[in-house]
Amino acid sequence: MMWGKQAGRAALVLGLARFLTIGEARASYLYWSKVPVQTGPEAKCMQLAHGVARQNGLQNIRRGPLEIAGSKQGVYVAITCIGRGEGQRAMAVVMAMGDAQQTTIAVRDEIAGKLSKTGFID
Repeated sequence: MMWGKQAGRAALVLGLARFLTIGEARASYLYWSKVPVQTGPEAKCMQLAHGVARQNGLQNIRRGPLEIAGSKQGVYVAITCIGRGEGQRAMAVVMAMGDAQQTTIAVRDEIAGKLSKTGFID
């Protein structure tokens, strides 16, 4: 009787394992960069991030208290800002995730590069 329960459990586990591995295997790439921006306050950095996202073709842009997010060329992009205190420029962190490695890197580099060079005109 003990052997029957173990065999039943083994068959169940093997069946589940087979079911879970039938689908195709996919990989996604996640890249990130941190860049100093041309402003100090975190709130202004978030404004810059929103502007860069709009001006550089991100679609379905979402603006929350902690991130600006959208997608471009099948790459999901999230941007957040970190204030570093008096007299220092804020840092932006740009994260990009996509299924195509080179496209993911290119989109990340484009957004990070624009963000590091964009400033406010007072």
